[in-house]
Amino acid sequence: MTSITASIPGFACPQCGSHIPTSFDLLLSDQPFYCSSCGLKLQLDREESSAALEALSLLKNGISDAERIKRGGG
Repeated sequence: MTSITASIPGFACPQCGSHIPTSFDLLLSDQPFYCSSCGLKLQLDREESSAALEALSLLKNGISDAERIKRGGG
């Protein structure tokens, strides 16, 4: 049986192992996110993660462009 969290983007909490759902927007924002099970506060080190965040931003924009084209908005 497949877990519902398998279809929700996110990652395992490094403290308790619970699934922490996330999104492109949350990762690209400067906001912290929290584990709903243990309350661990997580925030990206934007300087150290700058290359990954830039790649994520390009991916998000590419997906948005593809969805717009698919809808016929070229």
